[in-house]
Amino acid sequence: MPKSKICTQTRQESLEKLEPAKRKQDIITVLKTAKRPLTAREIKDWMEGLELLEQGSDMNGVRPRLTDLEAEGYVIIVGKKNDYKTGRPVAIYALAPANDEGQMRLF
Repeated sequence: MPKSKICTQTRQESLEKLEPAKRKQDIITVLKTAKRPLTAREIKDWMEGLELLEQGSDMNGVRPRLTDLEAEGYVIIVGKKNDYKTGRPVAIYALAPANDEGQMRLF
């Protein structure tokens, strides 16, 4: 089997183990629970605190799903601030405004 096909397979298998739909729903749950916009690291911290994410997880458990949620219209970037750990500017995420019926679209 060609190397590129193996890499594609292993990436897909890894993604399936992550359960991206569940992770996205967990991020939405955190943003609803927090009742305020959060950075990716703050979302990760909340997820660890709510035991939705393993303690000590890296940011790769959250950032790609936030990108997905933004592209799908579930979250929006509402500003930026310096990350408390790195000191670098990072995006602040919030739930997207409700649709015409007053409810957020769900998965």
